[in-house]
Amino acid sequence: MAAYYSSDIFVQSGFTQVSALASSLGFRALNWLFAIPAFFTIDTYRRRNLLLFTLPSVSDLFVIFYYPGKGPVPFTYSTVIPSLYP
Repeated sequence: MAAYYSSDIFVQSGFTQVSALASSLGFRALNWLFAIPAFFTIDTYRRRNLLLFTLPSVSDLFVIFYYPGKGPVPFTYSTVIPSLYP
C-alpha cells in the first residue's frame, strides 16, 4: 500500500512533485530488483529457510530483505494449497 501512495507521501514530506515521482520510481525499481532473487531461491532454499534468513533483517533494510523473502511467500502458498485438497 505504501508503494501505491509513495509519491503522495514524498510530497507531504516536503519533496517537489518531480523529485517525489523520481523517488517513487526509485523505490519501485528497488522493489522489482530485489524481488528477482525470489524466483531463484524460493524453491531452492525453501520458504521457511528464506523467511528465517530475511525476516530478522527487515527492520534494518526493508526493501532489500522484504522482497526476496517475505514478499512473494504468501503468493506461493496460495498456489500450493489448492493442490493439497483435490
